[in-house]
Amino acid sequence: MLMGGEITVTSTFGQGSAFTVWLDLPQAQAPVLRSAQEADLDLNGARVLVVDDNVVNQAVARAILESARVTVATAEDGRAALARLRVEDFDLVLMDVHMPRMDGVEAVRRIRAGEGGRVDIPILALTADAMAGEAERLLKQGFDDAHPKPVQPGELLRAVSRLRRGSYGGQAARIHRGASTQSLCG
Repeated sequence: MLMGGEITVTSTFGQGSAFTVWLDLPQAQAPVLRSAQEADLDLNGARVLVVDDNVVNQAVARAILESARVTVATAEDGRAALARLRVEDFDLVLMDVHMPRMDGVEAVRRIRAGEGGRVDIPILALTADAMAGEAERLLKQGFDDAHPKPVQPGELLRAVSRLRRGSYGGQAARIHRGASTQSLCG
């Protein structure tokens, strides 16, 4: 074999076949954050609200964030997110765009209108939409940044770190800097 392995086949009439492939490959390294990278992210102690109707997506985001010592709370849709934001303090929100009852775009509109606690809270859109211009559309809708699904751990943590540090140019940054309503909409 070209890759230094072998293929075997065993077959029994009427019962099926078994194919076995053996390849001599180097052992893969699991992707982990190194301490220096974690220190650069400075997420220790951050409080993040993850809003997603899919419990698997919530669990994945929770595992990624907790690996960087982030405290995570969850909500299943925009309504639940607004309720939590009114009574709890978070550093930022990860918001799925498409959810039942109240989607992410409507939830962000209401947060920015003052219906969910801090109007200037940074909000990262999580979206499976791969259409050209989707990120720009979401920024115009009030999100501060957009991140594709499925999430890549390192990329997600870097995006959360940027939002936490305030190095973004989205809606919350303009609100926080005291921009007028006209500049937010135009």
